[in-house]
Amino acid sequence: MNEGGSKFLHWKPKDRHFRQFCLCWVYALFRAGSEHGNKTLNNINIQRIGVTRRWSDAVVYGGVAYFVEVPDDPSQSMRAQFEQVLAQVDKRLEWVGSDRSRLLQVMIYLPEPTDLATFNELWDAWVPEGHAPSRACIHAQLASPDYRIELVVTAAT
Repeated sequence: MNEGGSKFLHWKPKDRHFRQFCLCWVYALFRAGSEHGNKTLNNINIQRIGVTRRWSDAVVYGGVAYFVEVPDDPSQSMRAQFEQVLAQVDKRLEWVGSDRSRLLQVMIYLPEPTDLATFNELWDAWVPEGHAPSRACIHAQLASPDYRIELVVTAAT
């Protein structure tokens, strides 16, 4: 063993065939990536669900799902929109093979800060005890003046 290190840190294969095999493997990976504009290596295991030109309904990568929810029916009351969005999150979590207990982070966008108390009441009943994700609530103008909420969700799959 070398001073202050493992005997494996300076291990060099002496077999010429093994070195050639390793070099061929690295070259094959490089070629696979470069022949497809590096998309082959960069997009391994990225799953996009509900893809449109502008967005995907959900993206799953490395065992983590990312998605955004706004009310399907923004004509509803504030409370009804909150209930609607939480139900939509449940459906999306099911799509990606997850559930509420696997939420990692939720960003909550509210155009009216006074709505937070009502949202918190519904949220506390919705999130399973002991499984609350990290969370932030942001006061922001949303894409439509009829929207009372937008959620950005990250969940383990």
